[in-house]
Amino acid sequence: MAEAVDFHDYTIESLLVEAKVRRLVLRASDEHAPGSPSLVAEFSGLAGYCLLGDVLGTIVFELEERDPVDLYRQFAPQLQAAYSNSGGHDPWVDTEDGAVAFLAANRIRGFELSSSVGAYGAIWCREFKKWVEPDGTA
Repeated sequence: MAEAVDFHDYTIESLLVEAKVRRLVLRASDEHAPGSPSLVAEFSGLAGYCLLGDVLGTIVFELEERDPVDLYRQFAPQLQAAYSNSGGHDPWVDTEDGAVAFLAANRIRGFELSSSVGAYGAIWCREFKKWVEPDGTA
């Protein structure tokens, strides 16, 4: 684990969540180097995510793989509140025992997004890919 994705000091330019295919795509660019490559992170087999704050203008500190259970414990209050208040999230978030069983049975990975400015949060998924878009365009 602990695979760092070098998004440090990059600014999020787009966040796409495709519910039907359970995919989240994060694209970021270096605002200090116009025309530089964009970095893209794709999380597929999306089990859930929790973002706190506003991604508009978010400057990423790190996007790093973490233990999915530890991340669940860190974000459990927000996940459980959304589930009980509005049915947001899948039922696996409701209890720690349920989350631990679900994460292990489905081989779910966890990723933490931290920032120096803007949103922070966690993403749980089965697969992760990252790449560079050479000309900085989507």
